[in-house]
Amino acid sequence: MVLIVGTIWIVAGAAGALPAVFSVMMIDAPGATERPATLALVAAVASFPCVCFFSATRAFRHRRVDELSRACFFLLLPVINLAVAGAAAAWIQQFQGGKFNG
Repeated sequence: MVLIVGTIWIVAGAAGALPAVFSVMMIDAPGATERPATLALVAAVASFPCVCFFSATRAFRHRRVDELSRACFFLLLPVINLAVAGAAAAWIQQFQGGKFNG
């Protein structure tokens, strides 16, 4: 299970590399840096590939030394990024009219 989920996170991290590179475009509008939801979304998107790779490599390491509970903990780390990004995107859509600068 750890091997499958870890591989999925590595693929997701690789797929998230391009959005991470262009995440700075979200804050180039005037006033966008004053909105906490926009900054949270940028932080979640920009750090997602790093968190995925870190999570998978740590999970593989802990699986190798038979620490399955820690491996499962590390596999859950990217879910935090997904939750923050989802909440920030919903906040931007609902309260900022879908605009990054509100």
